[in-house]
Amino acid sequence: MHHLHASFVRCVVRLRMLAAGLAALAGPMAWAGPHEHGVVYIDVAVDAGLLSMQMRAPLESLLGFERAPRTATERQAASDLLAHLQQPHAVIQPDAAAACELQSVQIQAEVLQGQTQAARNGHAELLGQYHWRCARPELLASASVTLFERYPRTRKVQAQVAGPRGQSRVTLRPLTRTLVLGR
Repeated sequence: MHHLHASFVRCVVRLRMLAAGLAALAGPMAWAGPHEHGVVYIDVAVDAGLLSMQMRAPLESLLGFERAPRTATERQAASDLLAHLQQPHAVIQPDAAAACELQSVQIQAEVLQGQTQAARNGHAELLGQYHWRCARPELLASASVTLFERYPRTRKVQAQVAGPRGQSRVTLRPLTRTLVLGR
């Protein structure tokens, strides 16, 4: 049992190092700058049998509004969004052959989750973190971005990938949805 814990800790340390590499790759504009409607930002890290993804999305790109829901229809849309994003393939779908199983999801959308903090400058975002464990990581070559199917206001996804074979950036659009994870 101690061996499994030590192995897990080593994987977490490597993922943190990959995340630091993504931050360096990102430069000053990736996560810190203002958001753009219709654009979702994702960072993906692959290490050993772990696949991790962080997402930042303007609520307008997912819901059509960036404030607390006001009507019953808006409250239902917000509830549906939060429930949908808890699903394993809500944002990306890893190669099926890699046998990846979703381990954890954390969604933060303060304006939708009843927290009192108002949207910054009238702009509110959703932040998501997803972690998978893959039984056959050697077969994890790509992932399909699935956001476009359910959220047509999303025009493009700015993705950054860090993995054992290096780092890359790519812009995905509704007709080009494949995110290359291994080169």
